[in-house]
Amino acid sequence: MDSPGLPGEARWITGDPSEKSLTGGHDPWTPVATSVPSMSGEGTGPGGTPTTTDRRVLRGQRNRAALVDAVIDLIDEGELTPTAAQIAERAGVALRSIYHHFDDLDGLTRAVADEQLIRLADVLQPLPTDGPFAPRLSAFVRQRAELDERGMAVYRASLLAVPRNAAVADRLAFTDRFLREELAQTFAIELEGRASWTLDALDALTSFPGWIRLRHGQGMSARRAKDLIAGAIPTMLGIPAAP
Repeated sequence: MDSPGLPGEARWITGDPSEKSLTGGHDPWTPVATSVPSMSGEGTGPGGTPTTTDRRVLRGQRNRAALVDAVIDLIDEGELTPTAAQIAERAGVALRSIYHHFDDLDGLTRAVADEQLIRLADVLQPLPTDGPFAPRLSAFVRQRAELDERGMAVYRASLLAVPRNAAVADRLAFTDRFLREELAQTFAIELEGRASWTLDALDALTSFPGWIRLRHGQGMSARRAKDLIAGAIPTMLGIPAAP
């Protein structure tokens, strides 16, 4: 039976606040705004020296960032549903600090997603859509493998929330559609005139779920999975192997 939580908090499977995990609730991919205190003089002492209030606010921002980093670190280490107690311990703060900086664990989840998007933003660069096949293949495989590897853990954690969180399901579906379209545009020349299932097969191979299958289902190293994709794409597109 679900247990009552703090006001405005998502309802969780266990009644112990220290054992609540980060699955379920609001859309974890929705960026959240953070409040940054003005340092233009308001709340400062003589000569612009931060006052006690400013130092308290800055310390709070550091603790908030530490909590977000703790969640991402735990997920990357394989703890896909970290509890509040685990998060607080990793961040080096008191358990109650989570509820001081966030309305509930859903708020922390959204902040984690926001930070994760920032971390992955530099991976998503425009890919070439014309010119020789080999450079396009190389650019695509390099970027997609890095994106899949860096985002795999958070993607897996998000999948656990899908059965009870329609917003997460919608956001993952959007991500999958975006990556499929990127794939289609990159190899539009080679896909023209080929059976429609060719794109379906390439998408299944290069998507987050495909990468998870290779890395976890088949136990491949990241290098092996990357090499497999690089070799399979030309074959599936009917491109002769390089001599």
